[in-house]
Amino acid sequence: MAAQVCLFSNFSSLNPKPTKVYCDTSFLIDLLYYNENIISNPSRLEPRNIACFDFYNLLVANGVELVTSVYGYSELMHFYFFKYPNGMNDAIKAHVRANSAVYASARRYTLTEKYKFFISRFPIDFETAFNGISHRIDRVEKFLTSLGVTVKYPLPSPRLTNISRNVIEYASLLLESFHTIESNDALHVSIADYLSITDIIALDNSFKSIDDITVYAFN
Repeated sequence: MAAQVCLFSNFSSLNPKPTKVYCDTSFLIDLLYYNENIISNPSRLEPRNIACFDFYNLLVANGVELVTSVYGYSELMHFYFFKYPNGMNDAIKAHVRANSAVYASARRYTLTEKYKFFISRFPIDFETAFNGISHRIDRVEKFLTSLGVTVKYPLPSPRLTNISRNVIEYASLLLESFHTIESNDALHVSIADYLSITDIIALDNSFKSIDDITVYAFN
């Protein structure tokens, strides 16, 4: 058995429709990409970006509540700060090119290790790079608020250790039962389950292998 799958294009004919859906980070990233480029760089948009935005509008028009978790919020912020064009990853690569001799000893480092090297060896340059993109941190929260996406906080918290434990234990069970799902996706499904949400918007096909959920997908 696997998840029930509803393509974005089939949502209008779905009956009954969900009242609440959990947004996986992949969906939020496409919405962010659409939002950042629709006016300034529309040629950058892929069909999936546009389809995600259209599906978002369809959900809103049908009164569906949109929910993500603090984990999804964290992943979205990491993507926007590090991986989105002209973010910290690009700043690191540019700094390596400009200071190749200094980075010679770190040429085998991963990008994360070069990030730490950047911070420790070039604190002033790092501060300049950070200040150039620090606005993105605040922008993520404002972006989710503008979409009307509610961020739930079921974990982690010293006062909610039992909740954190239950969520992580169930994510571990999902990993053992469904071998195609990755750990971060298992955690999203587990959080959604804790929030009593079985309808999940996800662009990663691994979600489709999981029992007892409905996955809303682009293709």
